[in-house]
Amino acid sequence: MTIKVEDTRGLIKLCFRQLGVSEEAAKATTDVLVLTEMMGITTHGLSRVATYCDRITSGRIDPYAVAKVHAPTIALRHMDGCGGLCPLIAMRALEAGRDAARRAGVGAVFVRGGTHVGALAPYLWYAT
Repeated sequence: MTIKVEDTRGLIKLCFRQLGVSEEAAKATTDVLVLTEMMGITTHGLSRVATYCDRITSGRIDPYAVAKVHAPTIALRHMDGCGGLCPLIAMRALEAGRDAARRAGVGAVFVRGGTHVGALAPYLWYAT
């Protein structure tokens, strides 16, 4: 079966939204999973949708979590994902690290309280 990319995005996002996931987290997670699949990393692409949905319904992923960022120095960020969907947490960490690097010339982000981050290749692609 072949399904268009936009149709795929719509179905995945709908699954997450019906489980109470925020619009932002549903979009980030959907975008990362679809990009991962398009990169040929099928073990961490669309196959993760059912796993993430199961983890949300079982309480192992908090669909309402809001990550918290703390900046102890100009170049360092600490992030607590609060048990939310890690694709959104990772995208926010990427943004926080990019902001730190713009200010200090280098940036580092340490994340805790995340869930399954999946393949790292999509985040590297976004970073470039």
